[in-house]
Amino acid sequence: MRIIVEVRDLPPGCAASYTVASYVRAVLKFQALRRELADAALEVASRKRVLARRSQPVAADLEAFTAGHRCHGPLIAETGALTLNGYRLTVACPCGLTFGRWVTPEEAVRDLTLGRLN
Repeated sequence: MRIIVEVRDLPPGCAASYTVASYVRAVLKFQALRRELADAALEVASRKRVLARRSQPVAADLEAFTAGHRCHGPLIAETGALTLNGYRLTVACPCGLTFGRWVTPEEAVRDLTLGRLN
């Protein structure tokens, strides 16, 4: 069996089969790296959006959640145990969605301060 591979970058008949095979392997590796880079770029964009959203005050996130879910019935709020790093805040809606957010001490102070200013 004989497989003929046409490689535009190499002049015809100037390369041995192992050279062509090496070239094809390199091209495939390059394409795989390009796909990996594209996936990494999408992941970075996704994380960037998450970080931008996290920079909002907890009160603003919570207000947006409650505004959209208040019509479903009573919302049930719970806080986790207070630690040196903050606490977990969850608000459950009867529709099944739950707002969850880790609140750091700095965020809690900032939200309280902003609440007093408004």
